[in-house]
Amino acid sequence: MSRNSDYHARYCKACAEICKACADSCEQVGGMDKCVECCRKCEESCSSMAA
Repeated sequence: MSRNSDYHARYCKACAEICKACADSCEQVGGMDKCVECCRKCEESCSSMAA
């Protein structure tokens, strides 16, 4: 994905939303702390790139 693309921020925002949903789901399942941690980090990273 190109940072120069007109769609870059949209892709990153969508990625952040997906990662948040994944983390929330893994929290509900329980016992998936590593998954939650990774998804939260991805959410933060994608959110910052979407800004």
